[in-house]
Amino acid sequence: MSAERTYLSAEQLAELTPWSVEALQKMVKRGMLKLGVHYFRPFGRRSRLIFKWEAMIALIEGIPPRDAPGVLVDSDDLGDPIEGGRK
Repeated sequence: MSAERTYLSAEQLAELTPWSVEALQKMVKRGMLKLGVHYFRPFGRRSRLIFKWEAMIALIEGIPPRDAPGVLVDSDDLGDPIEGGRK
């Protein structure tokens, strides 16, 4: 499968990364993946999760979301990196 698509389902993402669908779901529940950055729910809470490929690449490569190409982040969600996050 090619990763040329911007948005992927959990199943598609699991094929391209070391994580299973179950692992991705745990990462969402634990807050490791951020709504609006790493994944989206286009039709509300009951819709399937859609993952943004560029944000997942940035996560794998250890690039902060604010520095990742193609990843738009609300600066209020980032906190102050010097102070260790949100105040």
